[in-house]
Amino acid sequence: MARSVFRERPTESWSLRRDRTSTDSTLFLTGRDIEEREIAIAADVAAGIFRELGPAAARRISRERDEILALLERHPNGLRPRDIADLLGKSQNATRALLWKMTDDGQVTTDMGRYERKFVDGVDAGNGQQHQQRLAFPGDN
Repeated sequence: MARSVFRERPTESWSLRRDRTSTDSTLFLTGRDIEEREIAIAADVAAGIFRELGPAAARRISRERDEILALLERHPNGLRPRDIADLLGKSQNATRALLWKMTDDGQVTTDMGRYERKFVDGVDAGNGQQHQQRLAFPGDN
């Protein structure tokens, strides 16, 4: 992870941390007169601005959760815990426990024993990325 301090005064410090290949960053603020915070931000290169994504802690996910979310993205109809465990080479018990935690954290949903990524207003609840989703209504063909 790259780290770049871009503002420093005797009473405060702001630093920006970003992976080399990512547009998402973490802004860390600390100082005598300001509340210590870590904020997730994303660079909008086209507009030349940064957009706040919320608290950085809420955006961090483990490698295991990221693997499950990536797998579910490739299987939009969802997968059973056994299938997820087999595809990732993990134990079924550990996979079930993690899926339960991810459901509790609002990253995935479950229906009829199949797990899917959770979307809220077109935004992926797992990683905050914007996605387009067509809503199906009864009678749609």
